[in-house]
Amino acid sequence: MTLLNSNQMATFAARGFLRFDGVVPEEINQQFLAELGDVPEGDVTSPEAHYGHVMQLGSVPVVPAGISLANAYSAESAISQLLAVPVVAGAVESLVGSKPVLDQHFLHITFPLTYYDREAPVAQHTHQDSTIDPRRAFDIQLMYFPHEVTAEMGGHGLFPGPIYAV
Repeated sequence: MTLLNSNQMATFAARGFLRFDGVVPEEINQQFLAELGDVPEGDVTSPEAHYGHVMQLGSVPVVPAGISLANAYSAESAISQLLAVPVVAGAVESLVGSKPVLDQHFLHITFPLTYYDREAPVAQHTHQDSTIDPRRAFDIQLMYFPHEVTAEMGGHGLFPGPIYAV
């Protein structure tokens, strides 16, 4: 495990996020994509149908809020292996301690261009994540991209800093 150093902690405190590009071995990325499965572009008729297909595969398990992160995913799963990558495990422990609790997880997907009629492609509109369990004093979000994300693909928008639910 590689704990965050003082510069990384200071960067997190100042910016509200850290990036760790390329730390996940390609084998884990490929396993994750294989576990997720493939949906041909022509079969994407709605977000609900697409997410329903993904959830039917069982590759993204339903995990209740409040479960220990260490027990949230099967040891053989790509997600569990991702969380065990020394840089990832060290960042999590550095920021939320050695026994973190899972608040929520969700798979965000951008749909193929063929899905959109006249509107611009968008996976989701601006929203606030990770406020399911407000009892916790401090949460972190892990965002994982199993392949390169180019500007043309859209990426994931992020507004760093504290957000308070009203």
